[in-house]
Amino acid sequence: MSGIALGRKNEVTPPIVTLAVIGAAAQPTQNNADKQAYTSYAQTNPGLCRVVAVAEPRLKTRDIFARSHDIAADKVFTDYKVLLTYSKGLLQKEGKRIADA
Repeated sequence: MSGIALGRKNEVTPPIVTLAVIGAAAQPTQNNADKQAYTSYAQTNPGLCRVVAVAEPRLKTRDIFARSHDIAADKVFTDYKVLLTYSKGLLQKEGKRIADA
C-alpha cells in the first residue's frame, strides 16, 4: 500500500478508497443501512473515501446523489450492468476498475 509522504518522517497518508454505488436509495432502510453508512462516511471523510460512480434507475434520485457526491457525468449510470461493463472495460484498457469497492 502506497500513499503520500507527509512532513513527518515515516508518516504516510493512506490512499483514498473509491466507491461505486449501485442503487442510491434516498431514505435509509434496514436493507441499505450499510450503503448509507459508507456514503455518509465518504462525505464526511473525503481524504479517506470518495464515491466516484453510481448506478440508479430513478432520474431524480440519481441526479441528487450524483450532485451530492460530485460524481463526474461519465460515471453516472441508469443501470448497474452498464456500470459493471464500463468498469470491466477500464480494467482491460487501463488495468484498474471504476472503483475499489
